Amino acid sequence: MKKGFTLAEVLITLGIIGIVAALTIPNLIGNYEKYITVVKLKRAYSIISQVTERGVAQYGDMNGWDPFYNDNDNCEKYYNKYWKPYIQIAKGPVKFDRYYDADLFKKYGYKGPFSTINGSPWYDLYGQQNLSITVGFDFITTDNIFIRVDMNNNIIVDLNGPQKPNKAGRDVFWFSINKIKNKVIPLTDYMGEKECGTIKSNTKGGGYTCADKIMKDGWTIKDDYPW
Repeated sequence: MKKGFTLAEVLITLGIIGIVAALTIPNLIGNYEKYITVVKLKRAYSIISQVTERGVAQYGDMNGWDPFYNDNDNCEKYYNKYWKPYIQIAKGPVKFDRYYDADLFKKYGYKGPFSTINGSPWYDLYGQQNLSITVGFDFITTDNIFIRVDMNNNIIVDLNGPQKPNKAGRDVFWFSINKIKNKVIPLTDYMGEKECGTIKSNTKGGGYTCADKIMKDGWTIKDDYPW
């Protein structure tokens, strides 16, 4: 009667286990990363939505709010009145008035640029592109979420602060303050992009509308998401 396994049988079994692990573990890791991204995105959306909701409850329709910016207060009064009372901040805020993004983001410890969903840099830390935003403020919350608000009512969130990948659709997402609805909504259209990175067939966008896709898909990242 045969007892135990031969060395060859053990090696074959280990090989099969290794192949199965190689096929399944990356999927498990990927699904876990997607799950964590959705959880953090929900948290970020909750934070910025509550700021607007509480501001509207106290001060009424957003169309009647004080101006975001004028030559005297440089958006500081707007921040102090409509944001500061309703949010917990770990670092910042930094006000920016025609700052270079490179100078601004280095204040928070970023080591490299944001990248769009197609891999191109959104700004250059070393000043080669010198893309600038006119007016706004940004900060990092106690949840380590980077939040930027600009005078065009756009809100950018980075779910894990300066940590990588700093990529649109992965940890960087765009929202917009809708004054008609008195609420924060995901950015739905930017430079022709309406479906999370897709402008038209065979053309990739920046990933500015990815939060909108995740929310429309029931707070899930589906197989057609450009992960």
